Amino acid sequence: MTIPQYFPFMHGVYDVKAGITALNKDLGNGAIDRQAFQIDEQFDVYHAAKRAACEHREHHVLRSGFDAPIESAIASWMQARLLAEYPARDWSLSSIDFPLDELAMRVQADLAVLQLDEQGCNRLTYLNVCMPSGWPPEDKIGKPFDAVHAPVPHIDPINAKHDSIAKLMVNATRGAVRFAWTITSDSALNHHPLRDVTAKHPSPLPDHPAGEPLLRVERQVIWGFPDQQAALFLIRTYLYPLDSLQPPVRAALAQSVSGMSEASLRYKNMDRGLILERLA
Repeated sequence: MTIPQYFPFMHGVYDVKAGITALNKDLGNGAIDRQAFQIDEQFDVYHAAKRAACEHREHHVLRSGFDAPIESAIASWMQARLLAEYPARDWSLSSIDFPLDELAMRVQADLAVLQLDEQGCNRLTYLNVCMPSGWPPEDKIGKPFDAVHAPVPHIDPINAKHDSIAKLMVNATRGAVRFAWTITSDSALNHHPLRDVTAKHPSPLPDHPAGEPLLRVERQVIWGFPDQQAALFLIRTYLYPLDSLQPPVRAALAQSVSGMSEASLRYKNMDRGLILERLA
C-alpha cells in the first residue's frame, strides 16, 4: 500500500484556521482519502509507539467524566467502520470494558472525544494520544476547545468561535477531515514533552539523520455523534523526509515557512534558516 501524500500548505501560506472539509473529498490519493482509518505496512511501528507510550498511561490515556454508554456507542461505530474498510481483519473485542482503549491499540491513529454538556459547553472527555506532537495530553483532558488551543499563536479568531465549531463537529455525521503540519528534526512518533529523549523511540523513519528537518503532518478525521452530543477525533501522523518531496511541494513548503511569524516559529521550535537551506 502506498503511503498517502498530504501537503496542506500547497497554497504557500502558513495559516491558523479550522480548515475542515468533507471526508468524501478526493485529495489525490484515491479511495483511501475517503476512509476514516488508514492502516498500512507501517502498522507495527505505530503499534510499538503506542505500547511504549502506554508504559506511562497517566500521560497518554485519560478520561474525565466519560460515560460508558457514550464510549460504547463510539466503539460500536468504530467496529462497524473498521469492518467496512478492512473486512479481512477481526474487529471483535476481547472485553466490553474500556472498548476504546482496546480499539485504539489496533489502529494507527490517536483518539480524542469532545462532548457538549446540557448548556452546550464543550470539553475533552477522552484522550488516547500516544503520538502527540509536542503537547502533553494530561494538561488538556477535561478542558474546552479554546483552552486546549490557547497556546497556539494567532488562534484567537478560531477560539472566538469555539462553541459553534464544537457543534459543527458533533453534527459531522458523514465525517470531516482537517490537517495540521510542522517541521521537526525528531523522527519519533511520540513527541510528548516529558518523554525520555535519550531513549530510542519507535519511528517509521528509523534511519533519518538526527537533527535533519522533516515534515510532520497530522490527518485529523472528525466524526459526529449528535445523539450522544459527542465528536470523535482520529489523529493519524505522517512523516516525510524533505528530500522525498517533489519540487512543487518543496517550493510551497519553503514559501509557507518564509511567511511564518516569529511567534509561530518559536511555538513549533522551527529553525527557518536551516529549513529553507534544506529546501533550496
